[in-house]
Amino acid sequence: MLLELKQTERRFSEPQRTAHGVLHVRPLIEVTLRDDDGAAGRGEAAPLESYDGVSIEAVLAALAAYRPVLAADAQARPGTLLDRCREVADLPQALAAIDLALWDLAGTRAGRPVCDLLVDRPARRVAVNATIAAAERDVAAAAAAAAVRAGYSCVKLKVGLGDDLERVRGVRAAIGPDASLRLDANGAWSVDRAVDLLDDMSVFGLELVEEPVRGLSDTQDLRERVAVRIAIDESAALPGALTARVADAVCLKIGRCGGISGLLAAAALVRASGAEVYLSSTYDGALGIAAALHAAAALSPLPPCGLAPAGLGAAQPTSQEILPLYSYSSVEIVLSTAATVLPFASAKPSHPSAHFSGFSGVGPSAGFDATSGDSATGAPLVRLSVNKAGSIVVSAGVWALVQTLILKFATGFFAEVGGS
Repeated sequence: MLLELKQTERRFSEPQRTAHGVLHVRPLIEVTLRDDDGAAGRGEAAPLESYDGVSIEAVLAALAAYRPVLAADAQARPGTLLDRCREVADLPQALAAIDLALWDLAGTRAGRPVCDLLVDRPARRVAVNATIAAAERDVAAAAAAAAVRAGYSCVKLKVGLGDDLERVRGVRAAIGPDASLRLDANGAWSVDRAVDLLDDMSVFGLELVEEPVRGLSDTQDLRERVAVRIAIDESAALPGALTARVADAVCLKIGRCGGISGLLAAAALVRASGAEVYLSSTYDGALGIAAALHAAAALSPLPPCGLAPAGLGAAQPTSQEILPLYSYSSVEIVLSTAATVLPFASAKPSHPSAHFSGFSGVGPSAGFDATSGDSATGAPLVRLSVNKAGSIVVSAGVWALVQTLILKFATGFFAEVGGS
């Protein structure tokens, strides 16, 4: 299997300020896998060094190391190829690009959208939130008001950037009482500072606060001291995090999980622990956003996800950029209600079966089921499910990723949070 790489970047229309620093451009690596028959699948690596500590150079080196592995046995099952790549360089952001390309190739071969390969009845629509990063109170409030006028019913405000209390006050006033308001501190606060702020901010009706502090132990401490729901994002990468039960929700990302396959496995672990799952991106490109949308469609119902197209996310892809993606182009984004929809399937697909008609929520109450893996499509994951009792069910044929995730995220729990 031939691996092709292309470096690109998205330049922000205006600087994006986060607790990790100011972003001006977003570097990306686009990946194409071509099999012996000429069929191609596309993926994307989107490391963000200020956020995840992974450089573009490290990902390029890992992808280069994967080349001979992928070329050696083009007939190997995708799960086997991924395992072999992992043995060479276990870098999730690089593995994600290969995983996405393999799923895209599987969808191309099957003439079906990727979400149809993941579950029998994926959701037709995925709700998303608007993200506001402006540091000035009036600018943030104006942007939030514009988001609500555009149809968003959930606004996420980046905090840890200045006078957070006044910024939250201004945004809540701008969006009114009905829209959901969540905060994202990117770990900027100490526990005591977070307690003081969240006590004052609780009157503004917060949906949740994402990554208010860093680390599982501090998150557990904070959660016991405040009434606001707590989510982890960056801390979800720590050993034991997915099963730690220190947060009410866990934000999962395609790159950090090593692709669609890893994200589905991670979601199963989180849900089995009793926490809620939602997805987001780190200003990913069109392929990363499209892949996350299909994973979200398979995992639905979900809270609004951080997968909005351009407009209120300055360097995120537009729906026009995502539409041409062959096997990723059949999920719609819902900003709020069914009245406001950005269609990802309005263009005529290149294959007559690229649209799908099934619509049902799939979760722990109904049974989460990620299924694929017949020889015709060669999809990477075999079978992983969570039954109605919340137990993880894995078939004998599922590839070693699930075992790796369980060992990595479950065994580190006691050392990280001091559980007994």
